[in-house]
Amino acid sequence: MKWRKFILSGLLIMGAAIVAVPFCYQIYGRSRTNQLISEFESHINQVQSDIRDRPSDIMETEEEGFSVGEISEAPTGTIGMIEIRSIAIEYPIMEGEGKAQLSQSVGHLPDTAGIGELGNCVLAGHRGSRYGPIFRHLDQVKTGDEVKVTDSGGIVHSYRVKEAFVTAPNDISVKRQDSKEELTLVTCESKGTMRLIVRCLPDLEVQ
Repeated sequence: MKWRKFILSGLLIMGAAIVAVPFCYQIYGRSRTNQLISEFESHINQVQSDIRDRPSDIMETEEEGFSVGEISEAPTGTIGMIEIRSIAIEYPIMEGEGKAQLSQSVGHLPDTAGIGELGNCVLAGHRGSRYGPIFRHLDQVKTGDEVKVTDSGGIVHSYRVKEAFVTAPNDISVKRQDSKEELTLVTCESKGTMRLIVRCLPDLEVQ
C-alpha cells in the first residue's frame, strides 16, 4: 500500500509541475517584456535629454540630415515599441525575425522600411509564445483602431487599421515597398498554415 501512495504522490507532483511550467514561463515573459520596455523608456529619456542639452549653434535641422528617429537602438537591442490599446497589446520591437527576437518581442523585418520611414514597415509577431500572448489577439482589431509605434528617438507614429486579411505564407506582396508610409502587421493564422495581415495607414490618411 505504501508504494501505491508513493506513486500517487509522485504523479500528483509531476502533474502540478506540468501545470506550473507554462505559468512560470508566462511570469518570466511578462517580467522580461516589462524589463525591455523599462530599459527602452530609459533610453528614450536619455536621448531626449541629450538633444535638449545640445548647444543650439551645433543642432542640425531635419532638412540638413538630422532626424531624432535615426538615433541608435537601445542597448538591449530594442528599436521601438508597439501599442494597440483596443486589444491590450504593448510590446517592444526588436530588429529581425529570428527565434531570439520573436520569443520575447515583435520583430521588424530588416528588408522593409524602418519605423516611421517612407515605405512599408513590416512587423511580425507570434500568435502567442511560451513567454506571452504577443499577437494572439490581433484578429480582434477593427478598422479604424489606433496603432502607435514609438521609434528609438522617442517619436510616436500613429496609425489606423485600414484592413485585415488572410493570405498564404509565401505571399511576398505584403512586404511591397512604395513611396508612401505604411505599417503592416503579420502573424500566423490557421495553425501556422496561413498568415493574418493587418494593414495600417498614418492616422491622417485614413478616411
